[in-house]
Amino acid sequence: MKKTTKKVTKKVTKQDVDVSKFKTAAMTFKTMLLSKISFNPKNPVIRTDETHLGFKSLLANIRKNGLLTPIIVANNGTVIDGNRRLTALKHLGVKEAPVVMHNSTSHKVFDELFVACNEDTMSINACQELERYLNGAKVKATTLHAIEKVREVGGVRVLRQIVNVGKSPITFSIALSMIRTYTGIKDKVFLRKALKWMLTVGSAYRLKASIADYIPVPRLINAIETGTPLVAKWHKSYKPITKGENLTTVPEGKTRVTTNQLNGKSEEIVGYTTV
Repeated sequence: MKKTTKKVTKKVTKQDVDVSKFKTAAMTFKTMLLSKISFNPKNPVIRTDETHLGFKSLLANIRKNGLLTPIIVANNGTVIDGNRRLTALKHLGVKEAPVVMHNSTSHKVFDELFVACNEDTMSINACQELERYLNGAKVKATTLHAIEKVREVGGVRVLRQIVNVGKSPITFSIALSMIRTYTGIKDKVFLRKALKWMLTVGSAYRLKASIADYIPVPRLINAIETGTPLVAKWHKSYKPITKGENLTTVPEGKTRVTTNQLNGKSEEIVGYTTV
């Protein structure tokens, strides 16, 4: 009887396909003299401007923590990614630094690689910093200040809600500051209602915009107290103030504020209505 052999075909998995599409690149980690590294000639000038606030922050960071990310260079020493870091190191008087050097043809496409390095980066925003804060991590001083201002009024629960809706705690902090100044109300119970309004009825942006458009104070207070949306309606669609409503009158129990001054005189302000 003739013996037959069965051909075994290996099944190609999704992982195999993904690996086959991955482009390998020869890279070398080394320490290099800064004098041998060249700046990317197409790099925007402002990125290495030593008077720029962003550069000063980077300089302070490197001075305190050292170089956390190596400079990426082409095989001829041209910077692919790290022009600002290179400038900062030279400013600090450093003579050499760790680099990652790409393959023998990288100098021909160094600017394409620069674009690729920055194309899909994901900068950490204030909402992500807030999530880090809730996990017990450190955050930037400016973000921390805003977080603490919101927490002082709404507690940790509100901070978690802000993360859930993907918003910035800085925006909420600014809105709280604006409403305090505009209405003269500093009562935490009312300010908590304002936070709730921003999260469930309107938004921090809508609240800031209505104040910037000089919404009548009683109308703003009423919207927050009753959980009513605010809608910007201008010109012919302006909805007159309701009977008995007054721009300078604040509901009983609230702090009185003065009429807004426009062009040096007091006048009725139209714009935001409630629905």
